[in-house]
Amino acid sequence: MVGVQRLTAPTCAALTVLLAAIAVSYTRSYWFPTVLILAAITLVEWWKMSPRRRSSFLLRLGFGGLVLAGLAVWLCIVRAEVLDGLSFPLTRANVLSAYRAGDPNIWTRLAEVEALWALFKEKPVLGHGLGAKYAVFAAFAGETVEWNYTHNAYLYFLFKTGAIGFTVLLVLLLVYALEMRKAYIVAPSPADRFLALGFLSSTMVLLASSLTAPWLIHYVGAAYFGFALAVAAFFERRSKRVAKPQLTPQLQGLYLRHSYRVWSSMWSWRDVGR
Repeated sequence: MVGVQRLTAPTCAALTVLLAAIAVSYTRSYWFPTVLILAAITLVEWWKMSPRRRSSFLLRLGFGGLVLAGLAVWLCIVRAEVLDGLSFPLTRANVLSAYRAGDPNIWTRLAEVEALWALFKEKPVLGHGLGAKYAVFAAFAGETVEWNYTHNAYLYFLFKTGAIGFTVLLVLLLVYALEMRKAYIVAPSPADRFLALGFLSSTMVLLASSLTAPWLIHYVGAAYFGFALAVAAFFERRSKRVAKPQLTPQLQGLYLRHSYRVWSSMWSWRDVGR
């Protein structure tokens, strides 16, 4: 326990970024190193907590995961109904030709969702694995077309890791949000709080962009999360240096006893003077 508490947050951030860089070079994936970074934070926070706080910590993680899942579903609906237009009927030939041409049409997105959902239902618990090929149109287009990425990174991760991996991802993202919130609270100056708030808002933009543009966090995801954690750790260490010492119960008792002795000696001196 003492060794874990002495393990500083900058050290954890540096180690996880290094591990994520190695994972990116071998797996050529952006989700896996991101999960590694977030998992390291979760373990450190878990070990630092007392047994009484761990149960409430799990409840908060579960509630936050449900909120994030609802937000992701809501963003999918908004993206489908507002930002894209309907231009041609959903037929196999039209969808396949438009997808090959890179047309960002709503029907290609819906066809992609349909194919990923069908693949997810084949192995809903554990998924098809991180090395699984993405043969989207083999089921309904008459031929197999493999793609290296999808427009919706969350469905792609669900297809690869299943319900367990997707739930773990949501929980770890919540841990990251809690860490950045802590950095915002303990930031010693308005400029530092503004910077921490900027990291929080940019994280939400980054996560929302994964619905349609997953390449934005293809190789920069590990560096982004690692740098954000280093900034949060800097805020925490800096706040500890400038924070005022708090009175523990032992110090409070010592202060009261000392005050009583001072006042009693003063009154006894006055009595002698009379």
